[in-house]
Amino acid sequence: DSTVTVVHALDERNIISPQVSLNNGKIVYNWNVMLDSGSIRTKVDPTEAIDITWTDRSMNGRWVTDFSVPLKGTTLKALASNIRVRRQFSF
Repeated sequence: DSTVTVVHALDERNIISPQVSLNNGKIVYNWNVMLDSGSIRTKVDPTEAIDITWTDRSMNGRWVTDFSVPLKGTTLKALASNIRVRRQFSF
């Protein structure tokens, strides 16, 4: 699947990068935010899912939290999220 991605820095902390499929015109939206102690990456595919990864740096490692909300084959009443929290150590 051929795609075109346009990367645009809104400011020094926020980057948006929509991706368009050249085959079917499907658009996936990406937004990256740099925080003082980490970052948040968001990917929105309106036909599939919303995925968010929050990384928080701390002493001797970092915490990473992943949120995923599937949109395909569900209704608003039946939305279910997957949340994963993990610790990554640096030695």
